[in-house]
Amino acid sequence: MNKSDITKIKDSFNAKVYVDYDNLSMRLASYGETIESLDFFRKISNKFTENGLYISEIVSFGNFETDNPMIHYTQSYLNTQGISSRHCSNATKNAGDLEMTVEGVKDLYTNKTIDVFVIISNDRDFIPLIKSIKSQNKVAIVICTKRGINKMLAEYANLVYYIEDLFTLEEKPLLVTKHDKRSFDILELSKTISLETITEAETYMAKNFADYLQVSPLTERYLNSNRSVDAVSAIGFLNIFIKNKDFDRKEAERIMAIAHKLEFIKIYFEEEIEKFCIK
Repeated sequence: MNKSDITKIKDSFNAKVYVDYDNLSMRLASYGETIESLDFFRKISNKFTENGLYISEIVSFGNFETDNPMIHYTQSYLNTQGISSRHCSNATKNAGDLEMTVEGVKDLYTNKTIDVFVIISNDRDFIPLIKSIKSQNKVAIVICTKRGINKMLAEYANLVYYIEDLFTLEEKPLLVTKHDKRSFDILELSKTISLETITEAETYMAKNFADYLQVSPLTERYLNSNRSVDAVSAIGFLNIFIKNKDFDRKEAERIMAIAHKLEFIKIYFEEEIEKFCIK
């Protein structure tokens, strides 16, 4: 991130940061990191300040009452960092996204001091907000991970910065799987799927698949063991997905293949350990 990147777009440096906390926490967990372990917000603030961008406020949107141990929600921690938090009901999956978008649009039209809107998320649900920001001649910056980034989100933003680059995160496999034929078959299936044939509903289901992988108790067990225990196979995880999401096998395998195709997940064969990996 450098000052010249921003000044090429607009010579104005007042910013507000909107954080999709659910999404960010899950993405960092796939690297075995947390917001706390990276001192994430302080370092992001310092990087912006060093390059002439004044952050007026950082607001995090998420379900801060979740029992999921993979999500490290600590409102007291956020308060010590000077960060506002908005608890969003978990009654619907997109409650946080909706509240974050509503606040962004409200600020866009009522707070004329904000020149730069920084969105921390990988989620394509914020594309309409980004389009609105740009329509008002404001700057939209997205901070996200390379893993699971929606390509359309990156295309609409004025600037995209990857967390892996900002924090020098080493990309590691999330799950190591057994070398079974069906894993290979799903990889082969993904090659036969054309992007043009993927429906919006299938894209949504593929994203759900990737999100479920991040928060699965099996993933938690693997990460908490520092990857020292045997991880569930791709097909083993698929069976759990089918059981909990009520999909038939053929449909679920297509969703998994689409998730790989759209780069929500990555399935690959790691030669060194002779196993399929998912990350």
